[in-house]
Amino acid sequence: MLKKIISHSFVYAVAPQVSRIVSIFILPLLTKHLTPLDYGVSASILVYTGLFSGIKDLGITVLLVNAFYHHPQTWKLRWRIFYGYLLAWAPLLFLVQFIFILFVCPKEVQSHVIGIGLLTSLQILLFDHTILIGFRYLHVIKRNVAYLGIASVASGLTIVVCNYITIVHMKMGYMGWFWSTFIGTAVSFLFYCKPVFADLKLKPVFYKSKEFFRRQMRVSLPMIPHNYSTYLLNSSDRLVMRWYNLDINNIGVYNLASTFGNYFEVIGSSMGFAVSPFINDLLAEKKMEAELRLRKLIYLFQAVFLLGSILVCLWLKEVFHFLIRNTELQAGYSLAIIVIMGYCYRPMYWGSINRLIFYKLTGKLWRISFIAGLLNIVLNLIFIPIYGYTASVYITFVSLIFLGFSGYYLPEFKKISSVNYRPLAWILIISVSTCIVFLCKDLPVSYRLMITGSILAAMVIALIKYRSLINLNK
Repeated sequence: MLKKIISHSFVYAVAPQVSRIVSIFILPLLTKHLTPLDYGVSASILVYTGLFSGIKDLGITVLLVNAFYHHPQTWKLRWRIFYGYLLAWAPLLFLVQFIFILFVCPKEVQSHVIGIGLLTSLQILLFDHTILIGFRYLHVIKRNVAYLGIASVASGLTIVVCNYITIVHMKMGYMGWFWSTFIGTAVSFLFYCKPVFADLKLKPVFYKSKEFFRRQMRVSLPMIPHNYSTYLLNSSDRLVMRWYNLDINNIGVYNLASTFGNYFEVIGSSMGFAVSPFINDLLAEKKMEAELRLRKLIYLFQAVFLLGSILVCLWLKEVFHFLIRNTELQAGYSLAIIVIMGYCYRPMYWGSINRLIFYKLTGKLWRISFIAGLLNIVLNLIFIPIYGYTASVYITFVSLIFLGFSGYYLPEFKKISSVNYRPLAWILIISVSTCIVFLCKDLPVSYRLMITGSILAAMVIALIKYRSLINLNK
């Protein structure tokens, strides 16, 4: 069972990131043909389309999963009804988003505004509902998981190849990204047509019962605030920058720095998928010995994640100069350091979130995720007019730390936890480490090599000392 859980987690967490990994290695080829303007335009449009991401499925995802498990005799009929809801909602959302993009597109891209609007909005009308249904079907039946991985990899690699063709060979700049994403989404749609139309043979039903619709929406619509939390935390800063009419080139530099932070977010999420079964097994024992062992496990991953982040940040200047072949964009490495260090919160985040979920206290999660997003917006509104776009990296750091550690201060968490995780101590350790690595970023190579050797030695010692934690059978 454990192998099955880990293998499934690998498919869900790692397969979709193959394209990101490949895209890192083609950055030297792409960035020679891109400018801060291109990155700024891309960041701005993604911010605006992100405004609609939280309402794209109306929270119907949770209805699909609940129907499968709670209505085993009629789940297919319910799915057909929910499919009908999605198909009925898609044209309206497409129209609203398309018109919205026409009005908010930066002035620098007015010649391509229709193309951008169509490429970003047609996905809602043509592809998204089928992809959602197909993915959830393969997920709940727990079969053909490899097919999910193949679909993710195929779509992602299509985007990477199209990026290379459109940006390097066709010199399309920012438009290359929009075309590549549209084509990659179409490939994903083609893969999910098989489980939806051939295997499941799902045909939409446009069920007109108002009472049934109201009952379902009472369950699904509360998911929308949670869906928006990621957007508020990761994208709202660009929206505020556009609101204050900051130079789009500066937004481009900031967006590139944030992209490197997002890579670490992906790593943290992937590790969370793999580690969560171990955490749940220890929680299920409900013994003090297991609680203490769980804390050691969280501490181990937190230490390794922190040291690994420091290691990367020490050499980030060289990484930028190797991957980014644009002098203006290379300057963003110092900003990326702050963002990357902010994502060090992830292992401690597992300790609180997994416990709250395990004890069915999911109704309290919005206090962590949604409030962290709101904090990000408020601080950006206050400090961007004073300190400019660089303020956002420090605000992101503060918001991420809040996201990672605020769960430990919830009264509900304190009632279900019998050990002290010392969240304040870890906040101080991460903050001090961030200051130190930022001061060391431009040290001579010889000094950084010595620091690197010390960090690697510390990581090896930590893994050897606590290796028994990885095997729960010991």
